[in-house]
Amino acid sequence: MVKSAKELEPVKVIGDVFYLRKNITSQTVVEENGEERLEWVADEVKFNRDEISKNIDEVEVNNNFNIYYNWAKEKRENEKLIEEKKKVIDKMIGRDDFGLADLKEAVDQLVVDSLGGM
Repeated sequence: MVKSAKELEPVKVIGDVFYLRKNITSQTVVEENGEERLEWVADEVKFNRDEISKNIDEVEVNNNFNIYYNWAKEKRENEKLIEEKKKVIDKMIGRDDFGLADLKEAVDQLVVDSLGGM
């Protein structure tokens, strides 16, 4: 989720980074001094131009917004999952009493987790 004092656009390009925003809404925020102001919030994903194999521009992304949004969201979720799995393995490898049986157990658990806990 992203917040801004300025109205958010569905597609914003800054340099080679595309910011895609869904569910853009405004809400009134009351400051400590009692003044009210508008704040914009949205669900946001981003990707770099070089992550796409073809040369794209803002018009292309606007015309196919849902495709790019869903792709970027899934890519980031997969990257996060991979990082979490790396941390589990790194934690196990860091143990002094770590052995091959522990590695097999860790890999087996990662496979089970990847298959949805089957």
